[in-house]
Amino acid sequence: MVLGVNTAHRGTGRGVVLYATIAINKPTAEVYRFWRHLENHPRFMQHLESVVSTNGTRSHWVAKAPLPAPIEWDADIVVERENTLLSWRCLLGVDLGNAGTIRFQELQLIAALRCE
Repeated sequence: MVLGVNTAHRGTGRGVVLYATIAINKPTAEVYRFWRHLENHPRFMQHLESVVSTNGTRSHWVAKAPLPAPIEWDADIVVERENTLLSWRCLLGVDLGNAGTIRFQELQLIAALRCE
């Protein structure tokens, strides 16, 4: 349990699973490049103090916490499909374990026109 959140076995045995969809009015490749530059994450995730890429797939994260010291962890990108998908996971031994996948896709605007 970290920060009062128990992520162990919430029925699925997978911890807490979150889903969100965000529409951004930019080309997919541009959004992907911005997200992939991990040092950008504190710009839109207010709980982060810093993210530093330590090599092509590994990074070090520091988050603000209501504790005397920040929370730190290392993560690896485990699947990368340029302009389409990124998956990551924390390294073993981290108290605040997390993993996830983000998918990037172009918005498709569908308009229905009825003429009589």
